[in-house]
Amino acid sequence: LKALEKRPRYRFHSCREFALTLEDSTDDKSRCYFGDKESRWDPRVAVYVKARVQLDDGSEYIPADTMNMSANGASLRINTEIPIGSKIRLEFYLPDENNYRKVHAKATIVWKDTLKGTENIEIGVTLDEIDDKDRHYIAVFVRDLLLSGQGDDLPSERTVSFYDQLHPHLRID
Repeated sequence: LKALEKRPRYRFHSCREFALTLEDSTDDKSRCYFGDKESRWDPRVAVYVKARVQLDDGSEYIPADTMNMSANGASLRINTEIPIGSKIRLEFYLPDENNYRKVHAKATIVWKDTLKGTENIEIGVTLDEIDDKDRHYIAVFVRDLLLSGQGDDLPSERTVSFYDQLHPHLRID
């Protein structure tokens, strides 16, 4: 019933929390174990910040927008075709009190979705190499957004409306 709660803030805060509750409720512990899948259960929230992507070969930076993120990965919108499995350098700025915190990470593209032409490509990345302090800052930032209730809407709905406001000439239907 908690997973089906109408108001998102009263549901489980992550897949990991839900999985561990299921694990605790089963009689046969050997058939249900989720403890070794740490990176798959991170809370994720819609976060819209400007980012830059650079291929590992040192080519020029490609502008990007984050759509959602967690401490271990992010979804980005870019306008350049990059193959799945590519190693990239990722740079973005997160709000930090009265300023912004610059975050650098080495990442791998794990999925991609082309949206109506090559000018709208959505990619999913895992953050492979990132400073521990930066990863912790992202985790706290995501947690604070979730607790404030700003993460209640579905990321896809918020992403479309946000992207339409920024780029009305690139309307996504």
